[in-house]
Amino acid sequence: MSGSDDVDEYLTGVPLEFRGALQELRETIQRLDPEATERISYRIPTFFDHGMLVGFGAQSTGCSFYTLRPGLVSSLGEELAGFDASGGTIRFTPSHPLPESLVRTIVANRLADNRSA
Repeated sequence: MSGSDDVDEYLTGVPLEFRGALQELRETIQRLDPEATERISYRIPTFFDHGMLVGFGAQSTGCSFYTLRPGLVSSLGEELAGFDASGGTIRFTPSHPLPESLVRTIVANRLADNRSA
């Protein structure tokens, strides 16, 4: 089974109310970094490009975007207004999804981190 198949399987198991928001986030990440590969790592869908890039997942109360770098989240300040964020995680709901500009900033920062390591 390929990494994408594993992620498809993960999404199939996510409650329907969260599935669309996570699929949209997935497609945004794929569009922002077409070279990234995806697979399940630490039980969540994770993108890789020169190392672990970002991940996402669903819990009983909503969705999470994992930046995999806590310092990045704390540096985003006002860009995170209206979202619950701590450590390297930003929580969101389908009714209040992450703006593409925020996802773009995070992916670009993580790519720069990975490529300079």
